[in-house]
Amino acid sequence: MNYLIIYDIKADSEKEYNRIKRKFYYHLKKERFSFLNKSVILVDKSEIVNILSLIKNYKPYIHSYLIKAHSIQEI
Repeated sequence: MNYLIIYDIKADSEKEYNRIKRKFYYHLKKERFSFLNKSVILVDKSEIVNILSLIKNYKPYIHSYLIKAHSIQEI
């Protein structure tokens, strides 16, 4: 089973937004999660605990939604 995580980064100022975005993307690339684009992450069942703990570290700044996907097709 795959999971899609849709997220949005929110901050009070542009400087703070850029700082959070830079740190968050650094950690995403370090953990080698599959990016679909800048606001969607695709993970499988074995990676879900790691990505959720990463998102919880940025909880005040990142608003996220978790979607369970039984199958994904490119159109």
